[in-house]
Amino acid sequence: MRENLKLLILLLAIATVILVRVGLEENGFTTPDSLHYMAVAKSILQDGDLTYSIANETSFFSLWPVGYPLSIALVSGLTTLPLLWSSKVVNLLWLTFTCLLIRKKSPRSSFWICLVFCSNSLLEIFSYTWSEAGFIVALLWSSLTLHTIIHNPDKKASFLKTANLAAAGLTLFLYRYVGGIILGVAGTFASWMLLKQQYRKVASLLVAALIIATGIGLYFWFIYSHTGHYSGATRLHPDEPLSYLLLNLAQTQLNELLLIRKISFSQLDYVSVIFLLFQTGLIGYAFMKLITLSDWRERLKPNSSDSLPLTIALVGAFYWLTVVGLRIFIMKFDSFDFRIMGPASALLLVALHAYLAMEHRGNILERIQRPITAIYLVALAHGLYKKQLLLLLIK
Repeated sequence: MRENLKLLILLLAIATVILVRVGLEENGFTTPDSLHYMAVAKSILQDGDLTYSIANETSFFSLWPVGYPLSIALVSGLTTLPLLWSSKVVNLLWLTFTCLLIRKKSPRSSFWICLVFCSNSLLEIFSYTWSEAGFIVALLWSSLTLHTIIHNPDKKASFLKTANLAAAGLTLFLYRYVGGIILGVAGTFASWMLLKQQYRKVASLLVAALIIATGIGLYFWFIYSHTGHYSGATRLHPDEPLSYLLLNLAQTQLNELLLIRKISFSQLDYVSVIFLLFQTGLIGYAFMKLITLSDWRERLKPNSSDSLPLTIALVGAFYWLTVVGLRIFIMKFDSFDFRIMGPASALLLVALHAYLAMEHRGNILERIQRPITAIYLVALAHGLYKKQLLLLLIK
């Protein structure tokens, strides 16, 4: 089957699973955060400002950046869909954009790489009315654009590449404040290019960073002028024991490795154990097939042609280090969970799939692709594991 057709079928399958599970869930995959996003989207449509009301309490939208509710309002205004379904369309548009980005970079292995979005964590994130879906895509978009600038063989700066990075970075920030890390990422890569005396690339990265920093500064000034503070609320220092935070982080990271179903650490879930054994068994089977290659160790070693997956992995690692450092040492926010760690997991999984899909590892991918693909397809099917659907089928 042609790669483009396989990718299209996969995208439609993921979209169908998300829409069905949203339709079956009583709350439509929403949380209190979701209600704020939709309320301010309604205010944008009706009044053209960021002042909104929930439970008779009026607020100015500043705890989160405005990117996601603005996207919801735009889709709702263009389609007349209800705000809830407009938020799901926004998520699916970001998913489609991701597939297009990956297809452009890796046309021969786009299906294999996009299987990542069948994983349990990413299905959850793209189902909820949360800004994390767009944030993940913007982070990947930034990574791919950084790679395009850094590994441009003619060593020339490009206005379009610079503008692309600036657009990705501003989108990243406007979806989540932590997106400001793109300035640190761009600065780090600019320093590397400076050491290699590739001054045009340094200039391209710094100009993009300057545009992003200007946009961030203007946004904070806008918020401050309306509220008297810069980002919604006073940020508290972490007050939990370090041992609690590290245990929470370890449990979350373990669950991020489980592609089909998460483990509950508060009670025994036999279904989770079965899927854990299933995933472990298929990975073990894939590894046994891998080691039948006499030179598998040599093929797995990184080399200069692996710049794309390594760039994506570095950006994912940068995000991981940032949020872990912030949560443990600087700022109290939600406990570690798939919502916070999902962006890092998504980029690292995409990087791993892209790494294994490099042309010189064709024999490796040929041996492991089927069992690993089976894990993801089971994970996608598990996305429909809903009591409401079972009752509907029985009726």
